[in-house]
Amino acid sequence: METLWQDLRYGARQLARSPGFTVVAVLTLALGIGATTAIFTVFHAALLRPLPYESPERLVHLWEVSSRQDFDRMEASYPNYLDWKEKSTTLAGLGGYSGAGFTVVAGDAVERISATRVTANFFSVLGVKPILGRDFLPEEDQPGQRSVLLTYGYWQRRFAADPGIVGRTLTMDGQAWTVVGVLPPEFQFSLRGASEAWTALDLNEDRRNRRSLHWLNVVARLKPETTRAQAEEDLRAIQQRLGAQHPESNSGQSARVVPLREEITGRVRPLVLVLMAAVTCVLLIACVNVANLMLARAAGRRKEMAVRAALGAGRGRLVVQVLTESLLLALLAGGVGVLLAGWGVEVLVGAVPDSLLRDSLVYLRGLTVDRVALAFALLTTLTTTVLFGLAPALAASRVSPGESLKESGRLSAAAGRSRLRQGLVVSEVALALMLLIGAGFIVQSLDRLLEVKLGFDPQNLLTFRLLLPEAKYSQPEQVAGFVRELRGQLESLPGVTGVTTVTNLPVTNDGNTNILVIEGVPRPPGQEPEASTRIVSPNYFSTLRIPVLEGRGFEPGDTLNAPYAVIVNQELVRRHLPQMNPLGRRVTFLSNGALATIVGVAGDVRLGRLDVSMRPTVYLSDQQVPVNGLGVIVRTANNPTSILPAVRSRVQALDSELPLFLVSTMDELLAGSPAVFERRYLTLLLGALAVSALALAVVGLYGVMAYSVTQRTQEIGIRVALGAQGRHILRLVVGQGMKLAVLGVAIGLTGALGLTQLLSSLLFGISATDPMTFAGVSLLLAMVAGVACWIPARRAMHVDPMVALRYE
Repeated sequence: METLWQDLRYGARQLARSPGFTVVAVLTLALGIGATTAIFTVFHAALLRPLPYESPERLVHLWEVSSRQDFDRMEASYPNYLDWKEKSTTLAGLGGYSGAGFTVVAGDAVERISATRVTANFFSVLGVKPILGRDFLPEEDQPGQRSVLLTYGYWQRRFAADPGIVGRTLTMDGQAWTVVGVLPPEFQFSLRGASEAWTALDLNEDRRNRRSLHWLNVVARLKPETTRAQAEEDLRAIQQRLGAQHPESNSGQSARVVPLREEITGRVRPLVLVLMAAVTCVLLIACVNVANLMLARAAGRRKEMAVRAALGAGRGRLVVQVLTESLLLALLAGGVGVLLAGWGVEVLVGAVPDSLLRDSLVYLRGLTVDRVALAFALLTTLTTTVLFGLAPALAASRVSPGESLKESGRLSAAAGRSRLRQGLVVSEVALALMLLIGAGFIVQSLDRLLEVKLGFDPQNLLTFRLLLPEAKYSQPEQVAGFVRELRGQLESLPGVTGVTTVTNLPVTNDGNTNILVIEGVPRPPGQEPEASTRIVSPNYFSTLRIPVLEGRGFEPGDTLNAPYAVIVNQELVRRHLPQMNPLGRRVTFLSNGALATIVGVAGDVRLGRLDVSMRPTVYLSDQQVPVNGLGVIVRTANNPTSILPAVRSRVQALDSELPLFLVSTMDELLAGSPAVFERRYLTLLLGALAVSALALAVVGLYGVMAYSVTQRTQEIGIRVALGAQGRHILRLVVGQGMKLAVLGVAIGLTGALGLTQLLSSLLFGISATDPMTFAGVSLLLAMVAGVACWIPARRAMHVDPMVALRYE
């Protein structure tokens, strides 16, 4: 212990004597450790941290699978859910959930909250118990029940953590609901975003009994010793039996079982893994640079090490001494790195759009550098000690007192260290090339994604949502009348050029789907086409500037009492009515047996993710099929946000208990869409890491070449004295450096092929083996490396032979 303390004090004195070296080394390592710790914090929250449920590894999400290619998985129908629950031999319990929302009225305050409706046993399946009150009772699954559980955050925010909340009545959507409990603070269910209230299912007759109505999301708990594959096989067998018993609704359907962790984080897994791999590369490059600095420093301390060896210090003792100095450097860098990591986590989370933090990335909200991250930072610090300290320590210990104490031993001793430094630079170049190629692919993917044709004009569009309470707007005539009046009021505002409504806004999600039977297009049961369904105002196409290519749009005569008219998109015609005239053809909706006539064909519109192909779509008029949930779109002549106060005023004048929620411009919706966010986020972070890696690699290459020129000063002087021209010296030095760069590029290309395969799920419009990207980035790195070699080569060209010959 006394020896260790002595080494620490000696190491501290040595570092204090070289403040320039110490500051550069500490900052280089701190950036690597800080960035790695920050990314690991996100990595741990997304992929490693246990879900806040009992035995979360046994929780799975269940999907129905259709033979239709466009919608390969879908929610369960309630009758199918009951059959799974009754007949499964591999599942210990099943619970269902579905999205909802409520307008809460308390005195003069009106607010819109996000909510989730669940089966009575949902929380028992998850293993979650309320901290106040009770869970739902089995009978509360029946129609007309009005029980609600509050989340801990909403209980604190809205009710000031009042312990007497249980048993109180809330007015939600014009009806009285009884608070039966409060959920624990750690509870979150990312698949439903930031729900603030949880209610039991309110099953009407249609949802309870219709097998063709797919609306219920299902989670389940595997029995002990049961695998996911066994559960999937079990459910598939049940689905096959149901297909034989109910061919009209279940033919051609199967089931899929997905681990709940994968369901929650599956989309971000590739992104987080790529960032973790990239930041690890940067840390390795930082370690290589510091190792090179340590090797150069060791060259200047060879006589010191020779004296210590001559006085009896063994090789192991010298290695320990140098490693102790490396440990001090790493600990200093680790402390600074943790501070940087805290700031880095704030930047990483702050760059995520609020809509995604609210809806799908809930586990990132309030993220900080916790004990696990600190432990990781400590482990990283110790690992870097070995990575950058071991090679210099071994090099310093290989000292011959006799030769080192003689001036002439200088050149011969430098050869081994030079080869080691060159090898380290090759690894730097290889890692930097991998990151640059990865960043190049992501930049091109983002560029091509942003060029995707949306099918409508997104400029100057204000969007928001309204939900008409069913207790107040129970009749279709009331809903249709409100929508007409709303459009009229908003269209009269100055600067407004169009107003329309739609069930689901473009580029937000695919929305509801319907299975269709198209006249003249016979299909066997289970093979009928499926299409996204949008219920829109008659002026939807003109407001969004979507062309109606054939037939007509919706007209005033398309009313509640008129036969249903539908407009289909080009994709539906292309897939299911090729070389046929769609106009006048009748369509039957299998979900309810409704019959409609195709009156027009509209252009294709991106409904959900921008990186997903166009979907077959059917449009119905909201004057024929009124709906209580409205997405409102207002087109303006100028900045759409400027009319928001006037819009709120007009809506409040129509109904004072209708709050606007999810207010956004269409440009903001596009920027916050998951497909754009993933690539833009990765572009910024991977680009920053790649540039950092390139800078470190270039500095490392420059350092090696400058050191090489210094070591070869006498040789260069002799060459000049014998008649070598400046171009010969330039070619000698640059050639040596470019050999290292080319070798690094060759190794990096091999590693980049593996990285791009990891990136493949995030690429759009470009192949993971695109040769132009590989060649272009390699050429760019070679050019930058050439500049790094040229600078010390210029200095070598001006070596004075007389000075060089006296160098030793």
